Amino acid sequence: MYANEDPGERWPSMQFGAFPDASGVLQVRVDIGPNLFVSYPEYLTDPMIILCPSDAEYREHLTRMKYPGTDEFCMGVAGPDAQSCASAVDASYVYLGWVLDRTGDEWGAETVGGVISLITVAGLPLDPNDLPPADAVAPSQIVRSLLVLMGNSDLVLGAVGNPPSNTLIQRAVDADISGAQLVSFGNAGGDTVYRLREGIERFLITDINNPAATAQAQSTVYVMFDQVATSTQNFNHIPGGSNVLYLDGHVDYVRYIERGTAPVTRNAATAVALLSALTL
Repeated sequence: MYANEDPGERWPSMQFGAFPDASGVLQVRVDIGPNLFVSYPEYLTDPMIILCPSDAEYREHLTRMKYPGTDEFCMGVAGPDAQSCASAVDASYVYLGWVLDRTGDEWGAETVGGVISLITVAGLPLDPNDLPPADAVAPSQIVRSLLVLMGNSDLVLGAVGNPPSNTLIQRAVDADISGAQLVSFGNAGGDTVYRLREGIERFLITDINNPAATAQAQSTVYVMFDQVATSTQNFNHIPGGSNVLYLDGHVDYVRYIERGTAPVTRNAATAVALLSALTL
């Protein structure tokens, strides 16, 4: 429904922007979930679907989704920290808003140190408790996308400005990611990682003579999944696995294996940890 009304037929972007808190003051937040400030409450009408019922911290998350001492949801405002109110959107699930079609181990992995350095130079805070070591590896497609994204001057100026600018941040976040660093690592081996949008599967087809290629592309591109981790006790589902939503609308349960099926792998979990370490 949201995509049908968006001028570019895009799905909601990841919730990275400058958003008003309860007092109307802009707060920069980086949450790896769908942007509630464009989807709630018109499109996402029930805040409870944000949480996985199997989440071990379900009650704690639910409390953070409400104004202190009340039963009223505060999902339409930036909370006082990176876990409360709208920032609870990524408490149980991960959603990035871009097409990630080459994040399996077979497509290669790279260390995240370059991304950490770029974030640090940009002046964005990182939580050392969540931050993976610089020599940890994550899928090349994600690492290179983050190198381009975090080097985007609009995003950096919008995030560290006083006051911050949501308009500038959205120019970077609500757009395709493209650049020399992505050559051969973008969607379908190109130089671009596209924003999720209606009909995007057409850009993933490499064999135009295969009539089933479109359906195949839709059924293999993941768009949302349970939180992943390198330690199985941190999953929503024991003994370790995630429900994964794909572009065609179907859901599969994928068990965690270090070198298994993306996005439920060690390398993908490292990428999620890196994004979670952004404490804005």
